[in-house]
Amino acid sequence: MTNTNPETGIRYGTIYLNNLNQDVASELWMDGTNVSVADAMKDLQKEVEAEAEGLEEEAYIAMMEVDPNRPDFDSALEAAIEAAYDRLGYDSREDFVEREVEGRSDFQIEEPCIEGVKDGVTYSISHLGGAGLLFLFHSPHIGRFNRCSPCVPNACDLDSPNPEGYEGYDVPSDWRVKD
Repeated sequence: MTNTNPETGIRYGTIYLNNLNQDVASELWMDGTNVSVADAMKDLQKEVEAEAEGLEEEAYIAMMEVDPNRPDFDSALEAAIEAAYDRLGYDSREDFVEREVEGRSDFQIEEPCIEGVKDGVTYSISHLGGAGLLFLFHSPHIGRFNRCSPCVPNACDLDSPNPEGYEGYDVPSDWRVKD
C-alpha cells in the first residue's frame, strides 16, 4: 500500500513545516542530509569522469593514427595522456576530476530533499506546490488522523487529528507550534 511503512503497515505522516516549532524545523533542515545535493554531486562526478575518458580516448585515437605498431605504444600513450592534461593545466586525471568537480559543485537547488533521523523519527523534507512538507517514515509516536488529499495518497495529515481516523506516524508533541 502506498505511503505506508512496509515493515509495520502504519501510514506515513505528513505535516507542513510552517506548522512545526520553527526551531525544530530548522534543526531538521540543518541536521539532515541534503540528498538533492548528494545526487547532483554523483551526477557531476560521472559527467567529469566521462570527460576524462573522452580526453584519454582522443589521445588514444591520435596515437593509433600516428603508429599503432610502435614498440613503446603503452608508454607513449601514457605520455600523450599526461600531456593532454598538462595542456589543460592539470597534473593528472585525478587532479582534473577533483578540481573540475570542485569548481562546478556550487549547486543552487531551490527545493531540495532533506532526509534524516531525529529523536527516533525517520523523516524527509520535500516540497509540494512550493510548500515545505515533513514526511515521517517511522516514529515512536503514533496518532489518528484524516488521510491526506490525493497529492499524498493514503498518508496521514498530521494537521487533521481525528480520534476515529487512520493510524499514522506522528511528530513528538514538543515539535508542534505551541498555541
